[in-house]
Amino acid sequence: MRRPVRQTKFIVTLGPATESEEVLEELLENGVDVFRLNMAHAGHTWTRMVMKRIRSICDNHGREVAVMMDVKGPEIRTGFLRQSLKLQKDDMIDLVHRREQGITTTEGVMAVDVNYPKLAEDVSEGQIIMVDNGLIQMEVLERVKGRVRCRVTSPGILT
Repeated sequence: MRRPVRQTKFIVTLGPATESEEVLEELLENGVDVFRLNMAHAGHTWTRMVMKRIRSICDNHGREVAVMMDVKGPEIRTGFLRQSLKLQKDDMIDLVHRREQGITTTEGVMAVDVNYPKLAEDVSEGQIIMVDNGLIQMEVLERVKGRVRCRVTSPGILT
């Protein structure tokens, strides 16, 4: 009777705690299918070293294991803030691209600079914008003259 093919894959993210030859070998012996490298935190030297280790250990065991490189996407950053900005639920905030630094106000609405000039073109009304890895969330209400007017839905401190 044939053994069924395993559909679920065993994926391990490598880092300082799992990069040694001993740990890689143990993972391989325990059935790892994919080694994941988080390129947002990996330098070229480290990546080359780990890839050589993986290939060497796989060759020694006669196994092939996939390597997945998780690349960091583009980041939209806020401009320089003279002080932290405590955002409360339902606060209104404008995200705007310009070369000035700091927080300004227009129509009683706080404005924060962003480094992405096409933000107003690329978001839609009703869309949620996440800031600080999703800790702060805001809903896009409107886009006017390069400004993205938002309402804070998940409060937090913008630094």
